[in-house]
Amino acid sequence: MRYIAYILFLLSVLSCKEQDFYASGSGNATGQSKKDIDASCSVIPVNSNSNDVGMMSRGIIGQSTVAQLEANFIKWDERVQYYTSKDDYRPNLEPFSWSNDQTKIANASIFSSPDVTSGAGLRSISFSPRLTYQIEDLTSEGSTDPIIVGYISRMVGWYPKTYDVQVGEGVDATVKFTDTDSYAQVTHTDGNTYDCVVFKNKLDGQTDVMMTDMREGRYQLNGFKNNENDIDVQPYGHLFKNLVDGSDGYEYCNYFSFQHYLTAVRLYVRVESSDLSLVSWKTIDDVVFLEQPQTVTIALPTEQSRGTGTSSIVANATPTLPIEGVEPIFGEALKWEDYTNMPIIRTAMAENDAEHPDFADTPSYPIELENTISLKKTYLGYILLEPGKDTDFEIHTDAGVYRATIPKMFGTGDTQTEILKAGNIYNIVVDMKADGSLDIVVGNEDFESFRNLTPYNKTLGDFEYSNCFIISQDMMKKEDGNWYDGFYFQAAVPGRGEKGMITGTGADLYPKDLYFSPHSARILWQDVPYLLTYAELVHGHVRFSLHEKCRTEGLQGNAVIAVYDESGNILWSWHIWVNSGIKDITYPSLTFYDPENSSQYDYDPNSTEKKTLFNVRIMNMNLGATKASWAAGDDPLPCYGFYYQWGRKDPSPIPSSYNYGQSDMTTKPYYYMDEGERKRVYRYLDLSPTVEMGALHPLDIVAPSQFTQAYVNDWLFDSVDQLWGYNPSTKKVEKKTIYDPCPYGYRVADDELFALFYHARENNYVWPSYQTTWSEVDEKGIKISLNGTENYFPFSGWRGHDRSRTDRTNAWYEVGNLGDYQDARVCKNADTYMNHRGRSFLIAKRKFSNGQYSVQDVNPPYTRYITLDYANRASASPVRCVRYDGAGEEPDGTTTTP
Repeated sequence: MRYIAYILFLLSVLSCKEQDFYASGSGNATGQSKKDIDASCSVIPVNSNSNDVGMMSRGIIGQSTVAQLEANFIKWDERVQYYTSKDDYRPNLEPFSWSNDQTKIANASIFSSPDVTSGAGLRSISFSPRLTYQIEDLTSEGSTDPIIVGYISRMVGWYPKTYDVQVGEGVDATVKFTDTDSYAQVTHTDGNTYDCVVFKNKLDGQTDVMMTDMREGRYQLNGFKNNENDIDVQPYGHLFKNLVDGSDGYEYCNYFSFQHYLTAVRLYVRVESSDLSLVSWKTIDDVVFLEQPQTVTIALPTEQSRGTGTSSIVANATPTLPIEGVEPIFGEALKWEDYTNMPIIRTAMAENDAEHPDFADTPSYPIELENTISLKKTYLGYILLEPGKDTDFEIHTDAGVYRATIPKMFGTGDTQTEILKAGNIYNIVVDMKADGSLDIVVGNEDFESFRNLTPYNKTLGDFEYSNCFIISQDMMKKEDGNWYDGFYFQAAVPGRGEKGMITGTGADLYPKDLYFSPHSARILWQDVPYLLTYAELVHGHVRFSLHEKCRTEGLQGNAVIAVYDESGNILWSWHIWVNSGIKDITYPSLTFYDPENSSQYDYDPNSTEKKTLFNVRIMNMNLGATKASWAAGDDPLPCYGFYYQWGRKDPSPIPSSYNYGQSDMTTKPYYYMDEGERKRVYRYLDLSPTVEMGALHPLDIVAPSQFTQAYVNDWLFDSVDQLWGYNPSTKKVEKKTIYDPCPYGYRVADDELFALFYHARENNYVWPSYQTTWSEVDEKGIKISLNGTENYFPFSGWRGHDRSRTDRTNAWYEVGNLGDYQDARVCKNADTYMNHRGRSFLIAKRKFSNGQYSVQDVNPPYTRYITLDYANRASASPVRCVRYDGAGEEPDGTTTTP
């Protein structure tokens, strides 16, 4: 028997509700009043630092979704003492009990909310009837300066609701907790008697049971104290100092933490391929877990953890929260009762869980095994169980009922591991043998496991969306040395997601909404046969596997996966880049003359503004390439990478050779869907091409079918300058967009490439170092040599339209002779190149005659091997991605100083 650990990390969400601040009342010196309580909670994992076999539970109901939880809370208030001065107040620190008339019970609704802060996913809580703070108003009559005594409240909550408080006109909504059947006192084996909550018949196999820690709260006071002899107690809930920008920290933060009291089992059946005689099993009709409790009684916590020192998130406060390193105190489950047999749950355990899309799986019964040679895996359902004990279950088949046990201790001898712990989710596989025996496997290594390519980044508060995913050999291997079976990514969100959407342009963009509803997925094309072996759509995620040679032999290549609607139309597509050699080359500083405010774009910009970019990080190869460099005699074609029409995310295959001289659409062979090898790409023609047409035809070169002018400089009918994040008003690339083709953490260049080429050109073999900063390599491209690094840029040419020339065939041009390294910029300050795309232009020395390189209709001729240039947006050229830090709005990973 084998096992492997699966850890599920918390990705819950945050919501803020602003406290209603106290306004001075009537001026009654002995007045007594109450103010509404706003509260927050976190459904945290228990044993957060554990290396257990199981996954950490976030509440089986809801997981990271927006499910609303109906709960109860109880509240105890200090009695009002009718002081004459705030200085007279002393906190009640005596031993505490919930069995008194001061403890009241209320209904509570727990909502999911849209953010994550400081690593704590918070949910807002509303109460019915309203819960209020106990305060005493000592404000003198006529005074505008309120004097308030704030009394301490203590609260605990639980899910599911065990008592429904009736609220309405003519109904007394004040209910003593001890008067309800939810309350019980239990004498434990330690000899102590505990106040408890009874979850009578609430355990049904699919309902999670949770209880919070005890939290003290008080109306907001200056310094959270009445006087210097008081202890600091914050209001319940949380409030940012700056309601618009949470980065300024909290004014107060005091949330409840839930603990889970059940364990979860997700059950699978597997039949080994060697077990040929499955007729004895016939059909699985049901799975039943034996002797499971329907009732549990849990002790209520009576103290709150208080750390030492000062809170890390709230000024003038004592740390009391998990995010401050303070462990909550929870009550213990004391009694399990009303045992019965429970069938396995056949509904989805959780919908839309980004980390585990398989939680939305539902089994299909009956499960036919008769005459089946091999059943790799089949999901049987899930169930929530009493933790910490051996668990028996039965598999009901047409051939009979078979019994098995999931042991609480797994393994043998010194290698035993405790499983079935509260708050954990376990994958249990029933290995069915032809001899009629069952073998229980906990999270076995043969069970398919897939790595998430769009994980939730807690630092940025967003998923790592992208149009391109890099997969290296290191990424294929798990921490334990075993291999992932494949990968998956969210396929209901385009490109970079919400942060990459373009607004305010008035353009006809696509998609109209942030989310898709894909119906299916398939491999559209790949440049290596069977690089990807299959792709499928699983609950809004694309899941795929790589050829085994990617792991064993380092096979590299590219593929494009598309998702489709019910009619078979493409909705969006993603580039899978299998490559283990990608790295950043860092340039501490690059100095150049800024072309953005110059009317001259060739050679040297006539601007007098000199700029320096610091900490520029540029990828060491073109997007889609499988090699970063070549030597004399080598074929540089693997260094070319794919070709992209400006503003599109969609790669186009490479030419058939590194020096291809034909003006046609021929490409190196690639493999299209199930049709086999292709050696050309096609054009998608329309009278008025749109962004949507580009996205829905990702393999095609998009072009207008009828020219209304002699020269057309865009593949779109109506140009959109912001497709790759460029803002014509500020003349900067201001964010990575959903149309950016670069992987996560990278974007299309702004002026970084031009800065690199200009800096290398101007510093080549000059005093005092006389170092060669750029050079041709075998007449096939150039090498930039700076700061002990080398970066290669092949003469890869381009496809289709060029500046001042309209080509109706979108054929290859100057492959092996010129390098067209495009960027996100659009020319806005010269009539000659108005609305053309930016590029850094590399020219082979052999193209020069009498010190210049002449191009038809381009004046003056080129006189430099490396120069800034602008070109036609309809052409397709390579992309060299640059790194950004992803904090806030990109691209602030590099800083600029005039």
